[in-house]
Amino acid sequence: MIRGNLKILVLKALEKHSLSGYALMKYIEDKIGTKPSPGSMYPVLDEMTKENLVVCKKEGRKKIYSLTKEGKNKLKELAQQKEIIIKKMEDSLKLFAAMTGQNIAPFQQTIDALKKGTYSIEDIPPEIHNLKMEMGRIFGRGLFPKNKKKVKEIFKKATNELKKIK
Repeated sequence: MIRGNLKILVLKALEKHSLSGYALMKYIEDKIGTKPSPGSMYPVLDEMTKENLVVCKKEGRKKIYSLTKEGKNKLKELAQQKEIIIKKMEDSLKLFAAMTGQNIAPFQQTIDALKKGTYSIEDIPPEIHNLKMEMGRIFGRGLFPKNKKKVKEIFKKATNELKKIK
């Protein structure tokens, strides 16, 4: 997921501030819970420099990256695609509901809030991504059947804590 979207994440990170490669990796980790490797980050930055989306200036031993005018324009183009991305999310949820019979109303409320701009995807903490990754690990390794009760207890406790928020 991260590799295919790294350019977008870099553009977004540089929207307000110039950053070093390391600071970009840390920004992305803070936002989505996964830190890109230097082997992923620096080739993307080199490619974006060649595409004139970012400019690199040396400050001592550090390379500081900033958006160019073309980079800002690309970011605007991507913002216009927000509706397309949200529509794909919504369609995927509907397909999931049709396949599983699950109630997607809470998810639909989230999508509706994203459409209205009530909150941004950036407001969703990286812990959600980490939770998804851990659940994928549990299911992928076949650990769920023997740990089903424990997983349910964890989710029940978390849900009860979230319900206390007023």
